[in-house]
Amino acid sequence: MVQTESAETERKAAEAEFHDRLRGELRDDPRHQSNQKWYSVAAASSHFVIDYLRHRCVGKRVLDYCCGDGEFALLLARAGADV
Repeated sequence: MVQTESAETERKAAEAEFHDRLRGELRDDPRHQSNQKWYSVAAASSHFVIDYLRHRCVGKRVLDYCCGDGEFALLLARAGADV
């Protein structure tokens, strides 16, 4: 389906309004919090990976495969890896 410019602008405005309400007046509405479980699991997984790498990289040679912004390369270098 091809949208006209005005239809696309209206859709974007409606989406922005919805997300503003979701983070505002609907913040405590349990019907709109289904993704919180995913974010809590993702955060726990991320913390596990960071802790795992930090404690196992000292003195190791590591290749950053250039997937992302280099966050893990910096973390590993600070923890003592040869990046």
